[in-house]
Amino acid sequence: MAPCRTRSPRLPEPPITTRRPTPGIGGGGFSLIELVIVVVIIGIIGAIAIPRFGRGTEEASLAALKADLITLRGAIELYRIEHQGLKPKDATVTEQLLGYTDIDGNVSPDGTKSAQYRFGPYLHRVPPLPVGIRAGNRRIHWTDDTGVGWLYSEWNFTMKAHASGEFDSNGIEYSTY
Repeated sequence: MAPCRTRSPRLPEPPITTRRPTPGIGGGGFSLIELVIVVVIIGIIGAIAIPRFGRGTEEASLAALKADLITLRGAIELYRIEHQGLKPKDATVTEQLLGYTDIDGNVSPDGTKSAQYRFGPYLHRVPPLPVGIRAGNRRIHWTDDTGVGWLYSEWNFTMKAHASGEFDSNGIEYSTY
């Protein structure tokens, strides 16, 4: 008798399935709806964030205005204390704050410190006005002139921003700070 050969049963082949390719792996990509959703989300984030940056800029300018006014007013007060109650003159306030002066407020003609001109300087430079249409102007004057950033009055001993009629986001006029 011949040896018996048995064949092993043939295993069925796995069914062929169609799968959607995974994005980023071997072709395929994002669907249109997925891209639209991402664009909408980015737009919403931008609509929330951009106005906040605008307010931050205004708040920074207002903080700079307040700090500059403190500096200028402090320099004028120090001048008054060192000069025995004498206030800087309207016409020469910038020179008196930036230069060396004598007890009467006369500015050193050659800009150097000496036994006579021993007071000052009270500022290294006049800060630029940080707000309003005259922003960037450094001049101190007592009249409403276009190239002036700061208004000083010897008569009522005040220093303020030259920004009459210009208001911050709270409706407060810059010149009242």
